[in-house]
Amino acid sequence: MQDHRNNKQDPALCALYLSSQIPPASEQVKYNWADLCLYIKTDYLSRYGYAADCHWHPDLEFIYILDGTMDFYVNGKIVSVILGQGLFINSKRLHYGLSLGKRECHFIALVIHPSVLHQNISSIKSYYDSKFSFQTEDFILLKKEIVWQNEIKNPFHLLAYTQMIVANVSEHIQENPAPKSTPEIMDSTVWKMLVYIHQNYMNDIKINDIAMAANVCRSNCCKQFYDVVKETPNSYLKKYRIMKSCQLLRETNRSISEIADSCGFQSVSYFISVFGKSMGISPAKYRKQKYRSHRILSPYYSINH
Repeated sequence: MQDHRNNKQDPALCALYLSSQIPPASEQVKYNWADLCLYIKTDYLSRYGYAADCHWHPDLEFIYILDGTMDFYVNGKIVSVILGQGLFINSKRLHYGLSLGKRECHFIALVIHPSVLHQNISSIKSYYDSKFSFQTEDFILLKKEIVWQNEIKNPFHLLAYTQMIVANVSEHIQENPAPKSTPEIMDSTVWKMLVYIHQNYMNDIKINDIAMAANVCRSNCCKQFYDVVKETPNSYLKKYRIMKSCQLLRETNRSISEIADSCGFQSVSYFISVFGKSMGISPAKYRKQKYRSHRILSPYYSINH
């Protein structure tokens, strides 16, 4: 069910498959309900500086585009998702959404923890593990013209028929073709770099620090990081700091100076300059805008709302 015509593949990455080398810490998903591990909301790509951070989680994820377009990086491949289309991302895949042209994209994200689906029932868990493992496809591009995929079009269906949606995917997901080669050293190296950045972005870290964390030289650090993540370590670090600062601007009352310091920027003026170039507005104006993307979906939300 994967439309390879829409995949932008670097030949050097075609053999890349991130196998069982899972980094020590996954993204901590903030579910909508304390006793139900489901996350669903509308969001805007601009909130992440037009490129989210690379992350993974054990959950299954669905993306549906309400307006605009988004490129999605999933395990070494980039797929374009346009208005009216969706994307299924398999469990434990390195992924993030981006727009190289910094174009806005309004989308719905649905993240489903495995426990919601198999509920620790051994027979169901066994079936789940066979369908959503590293032996099956990393992602599936969901198109309107495919009948079984239409259910992700409406947020009410996303909430009410989560298990039905996943059941439909499980019937169509295919085995992942065996890669020609598996550069395990590169895979584990990039994992280490990403984890180091995510855990130390608030400090004054340099390329040499990132390289040392992965036990590689500076040049190999830059090359391997770019081959997998498609940007330099410095560019990714700066973007990650901006994303974290956006989160603090939205969710706390901390001063601009405090946020700049806690996100690893050496001065307030530098933070304001970098933020402005990345986001197109100042940190203060960003905070005042009170982005609508915090609205949590309810069963009564309409696509045309």
